[in-house]
Amino acid sequence: MLIVDCCLTQSFLEQDYTGYNFYKAGIYNKNYLITPSGQLRGYPFRSYNYGGYTGGFSDHFPVYVYLIKAVGAGDNTTTVNKQN
Repeated sequence: MLIVDCCLTQSFLEQDYTGYNFYKAGIYNKNYLITPSGQLRGYPFRSYNYGGYTGGFSDHFPVYVYLIKAVGAGDNTTTVNKQN
């Protein structure tokens, strides 16, 4: 099990997300965010390491979440226009 420590902003929490469902989450770990060599190879490319600036980005990979909402007539179905 992966436990992620994350922060949500106050403005995000104040919105009404009725009808939204969790779809998926992920870890944004593109190559430019990963330490390419050395003792920390494969870990996030840190801004500071061993007391000095390394030019990296962070000590953790960003995470993202998709929240989805059904589009339709309000009953989780889509509306199809029929022509007679």
